[in-house]
Amino acid sequence: MSSNDSPNPPVPASPQDNLVNTGKNIFDRLSLGGKLMCGGAILALVSAFLSEYSVNMTIDNPLLKQAGAKVGGGGFMVIEEWRGTVAVLACIGCGVLALMLFGTKPNPQAKNFTIAALAASGVAVLMVILIWVNINRASTAFGGLGGMGAEVSAGAGIGAYLILIASVVCLAGSVLHARDAKLF
Repeated sequence: MSSNDSPNPPVPASPQDNLVNTGKNIFDRLSLGGKLMCGGAILALVSAFLSEYSVNMTIDNPLLKQAGAKVGGGGFMVIEEWRGTVAVLACIGCGVLALMLFGTKPNPQAKNFTIAALAASGVAVLMVILIWVNINRASTAFGGLGGMGAEVSAGAGIGAYLILIASVVCLAGSVLHARDAKLF
């Protein structure tokens, strides 16, 4: 019996086998818009655990130091505030929608997913605008606390900048995909 006369004929390769054999992963198959949405989602996830806002206080007045006033700083992470949480979740949702839009199987609901990606990225940008308004308002309030030998400085942390970039990248990616899908 030769090797061609085997009782079990070879099974044809599935599309997933071809995907593995060619070395292409799903990220390679994404369009530019999909890559931007996934990149924005990853960046949002990283920014969630970084400082959104920081406050630092230094005291030069010896009377305040003797009274027990402390020198130091503090802040909070992006995910600790509701606007930051919504922005991070919206960006992650945009990345998940990108993977659903550009998966291995054709999707008949691609138009609905594209509209959902636009809405999620729009919500993320709106939340980031609210974060920055809140940071500006709080910086002004903390700046007024200085006096009597105490200096208070407050401002945006690295997480606020990263979530800003992530939300704009998600919005750009969803707009690019919507344009490619001829939604507008």
